[in-house]
Amino acid sequence: MEVNRVCHRANPHASFQTMPTPGTTAAALPRTCTVDLFSDAVLTDPYRHYTVLRNEQGAVYLTECDAWALTRYVDVRRALDDWRAFSSTDGISLSATTNAATGNSPLAADPPAHRAPRRVLSADLSPKAVREAAPEIQRHANDLVERLAARGSFDAIRDLAQPFALSVLADHVGLAADSRDFLADWADAAFDIIGPDNERTNAARAHLGKLGVHLLTTTTAERLTRTGAGQAIYAAGRRGDITMEACTQLIAIYLLASIPTTTAAIGSAIWLFAHHPEQWDALRRDPHLMPQAVEEILRLESPIQSFSRVLREPCEIGRATVPSGARVLLLFGAANRDPHIWSSPDMFDIGRRDPPAHLAFGRGLHSCMGQGLARMQVTAALTALVRHVESWQTSETRWKLNNIIRGLDSLPVAINQCGTPGPLAPVRSVDADTNTEVADWRVVGTIGLAKLRQTVDLPDGATFSGNVDMIKGVMTGELNLPLLTTELRILGIKVCTTSQLIPTGTFDGDVTVKPDGTIDMRATSRAYMHIHSVAIGRLRIPLKCRTATPIEMPLESSGTMSLDFRPTFAGTMTIPRFTGNGPIEWLVTILVSGPGNAFQIALELPTTQSPMTGAPEAADSRGAQQPESP
Repeated sequence: MEVNRVCHRANPHASFQTMPTPGTTAAALPRTCTVDLFSDAVLTDPYRHYTVLRNEQGAVYLTECDAWALTRYVDVRRALDDWRAFSSTDGISLSATTNAATGNSPLAADPPAHRAPRRVLSADLSPKAVREAAPEIQRHANDLVERLAARGSFDAIRDLAQPFALSVLADHVGLAADSRDFLADWADAAFDIIGPDNERTNAARAHLGKLGVHLLTTTTAERLTRTGAGQAIYAAGRRGDITMEACTQLIAIYLLASIPTTTAAIGSAIWLFAHHPEQWDALRRDPHLMPQAVEEILRLESPIQSFSRVLREPCEIGRATVPSGARVLLLFGAANRDPHIWSSPDMFDIGRRDPPAHLAFGRGLHSCMGQGLARMQVTAALTALVRHVESWQTSETRWKLNNIIRGLDSLPVAINQCGTPGPLAPVRSVDADTNTEVADWRVVGTIGLAKLRQTVDLPDGATFSGNVDMIKGVMTGELNLPLLTTELRILGIKVCTTSQLIPTGTFDGDVTVKPDGTIDMRATSRAYMHIHSVAIGRLRIPLKCRTATPIEMPLESSGTMSLDFRPTFAGTMTIPRFTGNGPIEWLVTILVSGPGNAFQIALELPTTQSPMTGAPEAADSRGAQQPESP
């Protein structure tokens, strides 16, 4: 791809041309790209084309699809945050035919029409709902990976990523077992029609016609299981929160959006680790890196590469002025490799320190509702693989050609199985000496052959649940924390805040049984701090904001186990100081003390602005709010 910057003459052989228009100056001339970003060649390897587009420092007009491309992180993020200027009401596809056919879809809606369907979906895709589903998802991943690892070789897409994503999501919705097979073959078509009117789009429309008929008969309230999210959607319809016609539409959108994207993310994760064995070794040595590994995978190989919006007003974007009514293509895959945001952006590095929030799942009002469940599935698959796979060999990699989804069609792998995973690396210490007080705690549970399934009662309503495998020396679990009340005095005025730490998901740790019978456990959880309200004197201000990125919570415990009639584990838990993971550091100390089991929290804030964002509480529990899936 070449760039022609000669302003007085257009070069027909250059991919970029300067197109003079009456009344423009040389500095304001729009840049035009003649490359088809949806051709087979570009879809197979889009990133070098993204780099050329991004170097234009602003919007670039795409002649092949009559849209303006945004490739810089700052521009794409701005468009996602400003739904009034960058509207979805005219559809998110580059095809006028598709937009006309999907005009009543929640994807093609802004407030107020957008609010009701999003509110209905939020209950079953909330962080709490995802946390509750996590143990079963992990068990499913463990069983599938254990069977595949025993074979020694398998297709990471056809045998692992796709059936795992399909099973988890169909179970979540409540789709009957005999109604699922068609989704694996046809779900990709839902994304192809979001592209321009090319051969893939036209072929996808034929598939979607059959798919629509099938969904209408298999996702009725009578056909769905009683416990799935699908029944909750129909209950909302009966209450009048949404129309009954919209119920089937919401279920279809959720299934068709989630299965291909999650499949792509898991497949890309395996592909990246297979081609970067040093990163796989690092993750196996230190599974505490898992959350940031998942984010790095989503950043580097974003499952959704682009969506579009329509401008409601003229807009200056870099060097270009984009007119009102123009269609704008938001290239998430390009924005997530912006060198102004990430150093060495094309490098796969799960150890990046303080990475900014990527845009793989969008942001703001139209952020992906299912991002929490998607992250949970990628985490569960990798957690299971870490315990079975020492190294990878791949062959015959084939990328899927889809207008919107970036993922693999086939990824045959051969694995070297590992024995017991190595010990976890020590939890990284913070850069100051501020340990906490500790409190006694107790585990009550049952002893299996090699595992202790446990629930820990922590102070003030907090709970820990999980499993401890004494043979392998590993622990997995989940920490749930109650509301915290913080009292500060600023210039003599009492300021009280009500907040809550909401973990991003499950955590892994290691267990050591010493000769004297003492058991030591260590793990790291990650959580967002949500601020619910602030009281200044007698004035109480309700808020909905949270830290921009997760806070790391290293957890350490030590004690002894008693194997009497009711097995117990008594010991102490230490919760060291938290450190913020964003561009500005929060220094937080939690003190667990006293017979009254009271939490105290001390905040040491820097003089600069604290890293808070106005993200709604119902959003997913990661810093990036992310693209709505079609």
